[in-house]
Amino acid sequence: INDVPPNSRDSRNGLAADGDGGSTGTFTTDCGVNENNLFNSDNLIAAPGVDNGAHHTHDYVGNQDNDAFSSDEDLANADTTCQNQGD
Repeated sequence: INDVPPNSRDSRNGLAADGDGGSTGTFTTDCGVNENNLFNSDNLIAAPGVDNGAHHTHDYVGNQDNDAFSSDEDLANADTTCQNQGD
């Protein structure tokens, strides 16, 4: 396959869905440098529900409810250190 014609339609906002107006894929966010001293040795991603699952220390910026027992709801409702509260 050497050439595939676009098959997208205009977006709901009226802009052409041709990629010309798309993001460059870069963003910047400011979440601090762990001023709250939030750290633990849990690994919520690789070992959820396991205390000390990382066997090393993680420092956290952004979401302030990070531990082995945090649920999706806990994380979604937690405070953040980010200037943009949605980050």
